[in-house]
Amino acid sequence: MKQRWSAATRPRPSDCWRSSPPGELPQVARLAQRHKQAFRDRLVATAAEAGAADPESLGRQLAVIFEGANALAASSNDAEAFTDARRAAKTLLDVALATTPAR
Repeated sequence: MKQRWSAATRPRPSDCWRSSPPGELPQVARLAQRHKQAFRDRLVATAAEAGAADPESLGRQLAVIFEGANALAASSNDAEAFTDARRAAKTLLDVALATTPAR
């Protein structure tokens, strides 16, 4: 039997822990923010190690691609988002590292 939702019983977007505003789960939000910042910092450091001309920008852009792929894959139940993200990241890396000045 298919469940029907009324306006009063329908789940709200904030009922999902992934989309809850930070005020609803402050400890979880702080932990997630620290983890995401550490991940971005590692991407920036890796971009610097690879010799990117602008590692800060490259690392942040790669983080956006990663986060977007995760969100899209989760919300659409479609892992193909990761294949698309990999292609986008490869293109970004090819451009960013091709313009790196010789050492």
